[in-house]
Amino acid sequence: MIYDICIIGGGASGMAAAICAGRQHARTILVERMPRPGKKILATGNGRCNLGNLALSGQQPDYSAFYRGNPLFIKDVLSHYDTDAMTRFLASVGIYTHCRGDYIYPMSDQAVSVRNALERAIEETGYVEIAAETAVRKIEVQETEKQGSVFYVYTDKGTCIRARKTILAAGGCAAPKQGSDGSGYRLADMTGHTIIKPLPALTALRCRQAYLKDLAGIRCQAHVALYTGNRFLAEDTGEVQLTNYGISGIPVFQVSRYAARELDKGKTVTARIDFFPEISRSRLRSMIQSTASEHPDYTMHEVLSGLMNEKMAAVMARLALHSQKNLAASRWDGKSLALLQELLKCHVLEITDTNGFEQAQVCCGGVDTREINPLTMESKLLKGLYLTGELLDVDGICGGFNLHWAFSTGCKAGQNAAKRRKHA
Repeated sequence: MIYDICIIGGGASGMAAAICAGRQHARTILVERMPRPGKKILATGNGRCNLGNLALSGQQPDYSAFYRGNPLFIKDVLSHYDTDAMTRFLASVGIYTHCRGDYIYPMSDQAVSVRNALERAIEETGYVEIAAETAVRKIEVQETEKQGSVFYVYTDKGTCIRARKTILAAGGCAAPKQGSDGSGYRLADMTGHTIIKPLPALTALRCRQAYLKDLAGIRCQAHVALYTGNRFLAEDTGEVQLTNYGISGIPVFQVSRYAARELDKGKTVTARIDFFPEISRSRLRSMIQSTASEHPDYTMHEVLSGLMNEKMAAVMARLALHSQKNLAASRWDGKSLALLQELLKCHVLEITDTNGFEQAQVCCGGVDTREINPLTMESKLLKGLYLTGELLDVDGICGGFNLHWAFSTGCKAGQNAAKRRKHA
């Protein structure tokens, strides 16, 4: 038997592709190395599944949430598959949505309900077979006189799946326990595609400063800006979590891809943290001086404890006054006050690394999008091959953008692969 379409990878983009292909009566096989498709979906949105974002809707959608090494490619893909198109697709499989701010979630607020609905929709088509717990080892393409191009997909079960079209939806290499093991890059490379080195993104950053272990567990509103030398890289504001090895939290995740890229080039990267983003430098200095003048016997730790977490107050006092951390406010000098102000408003941490792929939510890097047709997701190098989702060199910030990308590219690939079958 020769299938119309073989889909390699059962994440969000692979499942969307399977539904769209099956609905057009294309005989499809979905190959997934995990026991069930959609495992990575279960981890999204802290189990609530952030499906998309309203920023991608309306007459002037905002694509700035995506890393734009090839901005026209992203625009061409998403301008034909905006938030309305994505939510219509979800509604067609029984998933209805609601919003928290701009973030789109399933009304169930459960990622498992999304995975289950997609599974049911695949089965309902009647045209899709699922080969679970099966890994793909190799892809070959052969030309035949009677049937044209045929893809030979070799698995770890010793089987060979033959198909007229193949959709490569194997994901990246972030969160390998959820099913993304990086094998998709190897398969794309086999078909002649250029792979831009994948690196962890949406992950925590590791820092050189040893005193961070004394701040572990603290959460605070802060502004994070990344630099390499004096060159600005990226910034974000929100709840930052201090850990025993570095910094974490959504603002850190949002900028982490830039740190990963520069560190991979051997560059020095620093984070400048403003622990009081809503208070000006002059106002903060005035607040500290006011408390110090009213309580001249207070130590710096005691003065700061009214402004911040106790553990942070102790560390900042130690850094500002060194061995004189118990010095009474009446004896502080201008140099110590100036240093304290810098520690609070422009606290510099040297970034030594990112967390690895095991802790990353997505990858930056992947298949060069210049080799893909954005209107169909078909390879420009190999007719009949389609590539989707995180496998491509496109990554977005937190907020549902990466899952929207997966659904949009998966639906496009499934629809177009099945469409070409009809006209073949």
